[in-house]
Amino acid sequence: MPGEAVRPRWLGGGPGDWRLALWVQPGAAHTGVVGEHDGCLRLNVAAPPVDGRANEAICRFLSDTLGLPRAAISVEQGRSSRRKRVCVAADCAASDIRSRLVRA
Repeated sequence: MPGEAVRPRWLGGGPGDWRLALWVQPGAAHTGVVGEHDGCLRLNVAAPPVDGRANEAICRFLSDTLGLPRAAISVEQGRSSRRKRVCVAADCAASDIRSRLVRA
C-alpha cells in the first residue's frame, strides 16, 4: 500500500480501521499536535480532564483535522489516562493521515 514506508509507530491498523496511539496533555493553552512521546503522537488539549471533556475535544480536533465526521472517531482505550488509543474509520492511506496530523 502506498505510504507504508513512512508509517510512524503511533499509527496502526489499515484503511477503514486506523488506530492512533496518543499521549495527551489536557488543560493546555491550545489544542494541537506537539510531536511524539514514547511511540505516541503527543497532543495538547485545551479542555480539562473532567466529565469526558478532554476526550470529546480530542475527537472533535481529530475530526476537524482529518476532515471526517465526528462519528468516525472514537476513544477505544484509555478514557481516563493520558495514553489513549483512538479509532479512526477512514478509507485513506497512512501517508494521508500522517501528513494531516503532522501539519496540524
